[in-house]
Amino acid sequence: MHRPDAPPLAQASAGRNTGAEPSTTLEAGQIQRLLDALPALISYVDNDERYGTVNQAYER
Repeated sequence: MHRPDAPPLAQASAGRNTGAEPSTTLEAGQIQRLLDALPALISYVDNDERYGTVNQAYER
């Protein structure tokens, strides 16, 4: 969801612009690296109460 008052995050990749619009989506590997870098315990539990993803701090 894009908030109108949010800063344009895609501007950070402007140096790699190939003429197309910069992408604001993250791949699964990028998201996992971001979650693993955070010191907090982070997990996602789906509707069936199963863990979808956890970060490294949560695995410890």
